[in-house]
Amino acid sequence: MRCRTARPMNRTTSPLILYRVAILSLLVPLLCGVLHAQEGFLPADRTVPAPYAGKYEARIGGSRELSGGKLRLDIGGSADLYRIAIGEPGSGGALAFGADFFTWTRLRSTASFKFPVEAVDYYFGLNGSARFRTSVLGDMFARLRVAHISAHLVDGDPSFTDPSQRYFTYSREFADLMAGIERTPLDGTSSGGGYLKYRAYLGLLALTHTIPDTLGHLTPYVGADLTAAPSGTSPVALRLGYELRLNSELSTLAEHQLRVGVKVGSVQGKGVTIEGIYYSGRSPYGQHFSEENRSFSLGFAVDY
Repeated sequence: MRCRTARPMNRTTSPLILYRVAILSLLVPLLCGVLHAQEGFLPADRTVPAPYAGKYEARIGGSRELSGGKLRLDIGGSADLYRIAIGEPGSGGALAFGADFFTWTRLRSTASFKFPVEAVDYYFGLNGSARFRTSVLGDMFARLRVAHISAHLVDGDPSFTDPSQRYFTYSREFADLMAGIERTPLDGTSSGGGYLKYRAYLGLLALTHTIPDTLGHLTPYVGADLTAAPSGTSPVALRLGYELRLNSELSTLAEHQLRVGVKVGSVQGKGVTIEGIYYSGRSPYGQHFSEENRSFSLGFAVDY
C-alpha cells in the first residue's frame, strides 16, 4: 500500500538552523585547508571506508531480487577531499573532510530486455572522519555525516499516470554519527600467513527535518565487516557484512542487512565484488518508506 499524507507537517526552523551549523562545521575546515595547503588534496581513498552492509552508503553497482522482478541500481560515490595527519606516519592518526553524492534506483524487469525506472532516491551531503591507531584496540575510527535525502516516483512506475493517485513529497535532513574499531590480526605479509581484517561499529542517525513528518527521529544501528584472503596480494577475497538498525520513523522496526561477496581484484584496493544480499526492514525507497520489504538479491559492486 502506498503511503498517503493528507497534510505533511513541517518541523520548526530550529532543527534547520542546527543542520546548517553542522554543515558549516564540516565545510569551514575543508575550505581553510584548500586555501592554506593545496598539497592536502588526496587520491581516491577514504579514511573511514563505508560499512559493507550499511543501508545508506555510496555504491557503484546493481542487484536483482530473486523474486518479483525488481532491480536496484546504485550510482555515485563518497570521497575524502582533504586530510590532516596527526602524529607520526604509521602510528598516529588522521582527520579528513569529504563529500557524498549518490543515488539508489528501483527498476523492474520486463520483456525485450527493458528495465523501466520506478523510483529514485538522491543523497548528498558532507562528512568528517577521524582514525587513530592504538596498541591495544587497533584502529579506532569515527565518522560524522550531515546530509539530505529526497525521493521521487519516476514515469516507469505503473501508477505514475493514474489521475486517482496522490503523491507526496519525501525529504529528510539528518546527522549520522558512527564510531568503531578495526583490527588486522593477519596482514598477509608473514610467511604462509593469510590476510584477515575485521571491524565493528555502532552509530546513531538523527533526523532534523522531515517531510512528511513522522513519529520517530532517532535510528540507532550496529554492524560488523570482515575481509579474508589467502594473502595480502591475493586476487580473490571473501567479504562479509551485517548491519542491524532500529528504525523508529513510524513504529520501531528492526532492519537487517547481510551481504556476502567474493571480491576479484586488490584485497585492499579496487576490484569487483560478486555478492548475495539479504534485506529485511522498511523499504529503502522514500516513495515506499511505509512499506516493509524482505528480499534476497544477487548483484555486483565496483570497489573504487
